Amino acid sequence: MEFAEKTEKIRILVDEAITITKEYPEFKDLEEKLVSEISDKKSEESIRIVFVGQYSSGKSSIIRALTDDDSIKIDSDVATDQPRDYFWKSVKITDTPGIQSGHTDHDEKAHQRIKHADLIVYVITYSLFDNYLLEDFKRLAIDYNYKNKIVLVVNKMYSENGEYEELCETYKNSLKSQIGEETVDSIPICFISAANALDEDPDFHPY
Repeated sequence: MEFAEKTEKIRILVDEAITITKEYPEFKDLEEKLVSEISDKKSEESIRIVFVGQYSSGKSSIIRALTDDDSIKIDSDVATDQPRDYFWKSVKITDTPGIQSGHTDHDEKAHQRIKHADLIVYVITYSLFDNYLLEDFKRLAIDYNYKNKIVLVVNKMYSENGEYEELCETYKNSLKSQIGEETVDSIPICFISAANALDEDPDFHPY
């Protein structure tokens, strides 16, 4: 099914849902919420990809490698304290403050942008999930039911020794014990080294 067909199908389903809520007064609040959120979504002119994850996991480095935007700040400390939008081809990429940065307001700012994401790129490092990140990821994937629009990225692979393919397999097995085999098998998982990409020829970055 082409993108335009999917968009039209979604529009029809939304209209049907709103029609149903109008028929039952007890669904008035739901109707208003649907109309408001759909209106916000329609105002978006581009597909939005939101990068979230632990601070210093390399979100900004990945976005910089994709966009070749040298103005993007990269730091081993907290580099992003406010959500920032960047454009890559016809896509809007949002860099969010890192989860578990020691700033409780950062987590809330990140989750506000997630609500409007078409795709969520959840970035962690080769250390994988600690208890806090694990709770955060499961909340997004399971409680909020965003599993179908999450891509999990394991960054900083350069920090580990060993053959790339073997490392990927080892990490996948570890992830299965953390977030479950079903989740690992159902979401895309990428293993990358964004910092290494930045050291390569700029033409290599998008790959």
